[in-house]
Amino acid sequence: MCETVFSGVSSFCTITEAYDALGGARPSQLSSSRWSMESLTLEILARFGLFLNESAFLDRCRLILDLFKLQIMLAGLVYE
Repeated sequence: MCETVFSGVSSFCTITEAYDALGGARPSQLSSSRWSMESLTLEILARFGLFLNESAFLDRCRLILDLFKLQIMLAGLVYE
């Protein structure tokens, strides 16, 4: 699973750059603090709930980018 997530990192970076170039793009609200498995899991669930209820296109894009960033961090925690 981790290798699948890591294989998408360069695409994630490319898409993030393209998103950031859009007018009206929102910055990520993710903190750069240390994350635990529990806090990452809770954050993923919270952001996914926000994503399901969001109707604005740019806000949905920001949430999906944040969700993938969280998935990368989660994979980094469990990678052996």
